[in-house]
Amino acid sequence: MSSSKTLHLPVAAVDQGYHGTKYASQRVSDGKKSTIKLGTFPSLAPRVNGTQMSIAGERRLDGVEISLDERKYFVGADAVVHVKGNLARVVPDNYSETPEYLAMYLGSLYHIARDVLEPHRDKNELEIKFLMVGLPVNMYESNKERVKAMTKGKFELPPLPGRTEPLVVKVLHSAVLPQPHGSLIAYQRGDDDLTKETLVVFDVGGGTFDWYYFEDGNVHLPKSGALSQGMLACAFAICDALEPGLRNNPAMVKRVDHALQTNQKTIRMDGQDVSIEEHMHLVDAILGGAISLALEKVGHISNIDHFILSGGGGGVLASTLKRTHPKVANRLFVTDEDPYFANVKGFFMQAEMLLKGAR
Repeated sequence: MSSSKTLHLPVAAVDQGYHGTKYASQRVSDGKKSTIKLGTFPSLAPRVNGTQMSIAGERRLDGVEISLDERKYFVGADAVVHVKGNLARVVPDNYSETPEYLAMYLGSLYHIARDVLEPHRDKNELEIKFLMVGLPVNMYESNKERVKAMTKGKFELPPLPGRTEPLVVKVLHSAVLPQPHGSLIAYQRGDDDLTKETLVVFDVGGGTFDWYYFEDGNVHLPKSGALSQGMLACAFAICDALEPGLRNNPAMVKRVDHALQTNQKTIRMDGQDVSIEEHMHLVDAILGGAISLALEKVGHISNIDHFILSGGGGGVLASTLKRTHPKVANRLFVTDEDPYFANVKGFFMQAEMLLKGAR
């Protein structure tokens, strides 16, 4: 890559969940402390036929068109604008093998580049030395090598806003981790010795519920696992209770999901406030049932020091556990002020540590 047009980025990270894609672009400092710059967009990649990059000519859509095999996919915050008709979402077993998954990965590279190249108007090329990505626990062993190969290389993407030259992103090295491992890294503080603790991570995403068992400094995959249900299953259950077929209305699913994650008791439906409080037992049944299945695989829990909560549904799960599994609830540890970003923050930190160790 041309050095005069290239910005070199030490590390970056991407966490592609079924509900949302999160990315960590760089570490920034205000002179007193440093923070990791984070971003997210919905995990949607609707196909588009024409070029619609603005709403009624007034505001530019937030996102990018990704071309794959002569097809175009829109990826970004405004992807829902391109979603046509009903949106009946399920979690496919081959999720990481779909063109939509690849489009969202390339979209995440675009968003990372947009973040870091914004102050550098003379550059249109980004070189990432080390990129860390994640996979659900149940997809990890069978997909990690293919995803690792997919995420490395040189990628030509559409120009950044206000520019004419194509964006070029080159990823020199990449690695793949089970998604909950990011939360394990984010949980560690300073010189904490994790080898002295037995931990279980509960990672509640939009489409999957992962658990991750860590003991004596090692991950025990036979005691770890994943289920193809998460916060979307909870939102769907409440939608079904409110009105048959409501789960096929993406706007209403979004309202229910938002209400669950912000602990709101009502949603706007048919122009009025409608209570969802009487349907919360459905959420307890889904998440409580998932926890029971996870604990069945984990086995005895008296030796577990902490249960770490992460993912967008971490707060909802904490409330459910108090009602369904009090012995687990009294050992909960929430990884961050916003557990939604816990995995990708941990990926970024792990990439920094690996890069530092390689020097």
